[in-house]
Amino acid sequence: MPLSDTKIRVLKPRDRKYIEVDEKGLAIGVTPTGAKRWVFRFRLHGKRPEMALGLYPDVPLKRARELRDEARKYVAEGIDPRDVERARKESALEANRNSFAAVAEEWFAAKMAHLSKSSRDRAHLALSRDLNPYLGKRPISEVTPPEVLRCLRRIESRGTQGTAHRVKQIASQVFRFAVAIGKADRDPTTDLSGALTPAKKKHLAAITDPAEVGRLMAALESYQGTAVVKAALKLSPLLFCRTGELRKLEWSEIN
Repeated sequence: MPLSDTKIRVLKPRDRKYIEVDEKGLAIGVTPTGAKRWVFRFRLHGKRPEMALGLYPDVPLKRARELRDEARKYVAEGIDPRDVERARKESALEANRNSFAAVAEEWFAAKMAHLSKSSRDRAHLALSRDLNPYLGKRPISEVTPPEVLRCLRRIESRGTQGTAHRVKQIASQVFRFAVAIGKADRDPTTDLSGALTPAKKKHLAAITDPAEVGRLMAALESYQGTAVVKAALKLSPLLFCRTGELRKLEWSEIN
């Protein structure tokens, strides 16, 4: 007699594993621990192998029968359904290794390790907040320009146009890395030129009045802080270099 959910639920464990048969090769095994496992028994090439179909109730009776029917079709064609299942799992693993998130992680480790903490933090935030939640599980070779654009539009909707442009640059670096290691054919962000709202340029404050420059120089001269900072302030308008370059200045660089 075919099984029913009621009958399956009341199956009790015994000292040894036992089998209850459904129909068309489907059966459920009950272990001494009480676990209930679906199996599909079939005949192929003179052998009688079994194919595991999952645990009950994770796989309910209706789904187990669907899996059995699918497997029976392969058997009818002389194909071992276990080989089909193994190929599917391998394909899924390969897709996961080639996902956007996996390639982005590989890119981050290869290209960002030597950069400053602030640069690494910005890249990590762009990936974890703006890209991976929407593209992470997609095979990187299949990501399309409209998919990337939707990610960038979400950033723009927050009123952060500059961030959208920076995230686009990071995405482009990930895609170009994927091309270099043979996991993608092209960078889809190249098709998004002009698609984003131009970022508003913000000019840094600057003194342009000669009289104000004179007052600044006088203020630097009268600075009462430490000797190192005072020397740095006096050198700055003479060398016109960045503060980081000034801090790391060496005597060998002075004429």
